[in-house]
Amino acid sequence: MIRNPEKTLGALIDKCSIAQLCYIDKDGFPVTRAMLKPRERHGLREFYFTTNTSSEKVSALRRNPKTSIYFVDRRFFRGVSLAGNAEILEDAATKERIWREGDEQYYSEGVADPDYCVIKVTVKKVRYYSNFKSTDFNIKTQQAEDSMISIEVVLGDITTLGVDAIVNAANCGLLGGGGVDGAIHHAAGKALYEECLKLVEGLPEHRGKTGQAYLTGAGRLPCKFVIHTPGPVYRDGLHGEAELLASSYANSLRRAEEKQCHSIAFPCISTGVYGYPKEEAAQIAVRTVREFRAAALQRVVFCCFSEADAAIYRRVLAKEE
Repeated sequence: MIRNPEKTLGALIDKCSIAQLCYIDKDGFPVTRAMLKPRERHGLREFYFTTNTSSEKVSALRRNPKTSIYFVDRRFFRGVSLAGNAEILEDAATKERIWREGDEQYYSEGVADPDYCVIKVTVKKVRYYSNFKSTDFNIKTQQAEDSMISIEVVLGDITTLGVDAIVNAANCGLLGGGGVDGAIHHAAGKALYEECLKLVEGLPEHRGKTGQAYLTGAGRLPCKFVIHTPGPVYRDGLHGEAELLASSYANSLRRAEEKQCHSIAFPCISTGVYGYPKEEAAQIAVRTVREFRAAALQRVVFCCFSEADAAIYRRVLAKEE
């Protein structure tokens, strides 16, 4: 009996470098295609793959979205079959989120390549195979049934918190700066700077992008990971600032989920020299966390530098309850 299917089956899935995706072709026959491992998964509920818009499977899934994906551990003859529905996503935000360094070898025009799209599979049924036996598991699809994240507000130094990951309100250079960015780099030591330097060297134009999130180790910090996210500079609220700030929070949560983190701490992103109005920023932060579908994450901490900032978060949380 598996006590925690999401953890046990998720570990099997994460170890697989190849997934098998099944669909029905135009003549009504089942077809299986090998896929690179999912770029993103939310527990056992949602899986995101990259593929070519011009491919046969995209045409087939648009005709009939029913699909299944299979992951196998050949060493121990175990496998996980997940059946559900597929969506073909071509919006810029999703393509940007799923894009990874090196994808240019598949899509020569970059993230805007019209032949690049994302397959999202929403799972309805899960079956686990092991020792010539199978076990079925139900998947909770309603957000109300999803894992609940506890939210805390603390006043203090984010570099000292005992959480799995802390978020750094970085700039696009990703090599340190002022405010919380500088404090994190100072406390983490040279190891963090050197890892960030390697990270930047592998990024397009050797810079991060506003709203994205990049994970590194933590150097001397007590946490396991630092997630660096460049928040938006506030102009007038009419230039996509809210969407970019929400992306900074959401992408940071995704990076934490990918590492199976149970706890994460956020500073007040973009409210310092970047000038984002504090009340509005806190509302976006709380709403994004509340709407996030967590599999591993159980605890989110908003770490505030001043009592005034902490009071804003407490007020926003009270209104959201």
